[in-house]
Amino acid sequence: MEIQYTAIPAERLEAMRSAGTDEFQNKWQLRVAEGWEPLRCCLRKAEVDEDIALICYSPWESPSPWMEAGPIFVHYEACSGYADTSVHPESLLHSKAIMNPFDHTGA
Repeated sequence: MEIQYTAIPAERLEAMRSAGTDEFQNKWQLRVAEGWEPLRCCLRKAEVDEDIALICYSPWESPSPWMEAGPIFVHYEACSGYADTSVHPESLLHSKAIMNPFDHTGA
């Protein structure tokens, strides 16, 4: 089995930024990073004083018994994302964060 490490699709984030809300209608609000926040838009930790947002996000776009939503951090403005999906993000190698794996069906 091939493992891929993927960030949130840039198109979905841009739609939320443009709307001023996340997909659950929570206001898109500027926060200033303390430097510990795991960013799901580019799969790295935030740097101190970076502009970020805390949003509610679900990776599923259609109904699924596995569907869940939760709070995540992203850059407030668009970033370069995460390009090399075959490599575990370096900055998260020693993180205490949990990565949830999903197969191609979303399970």
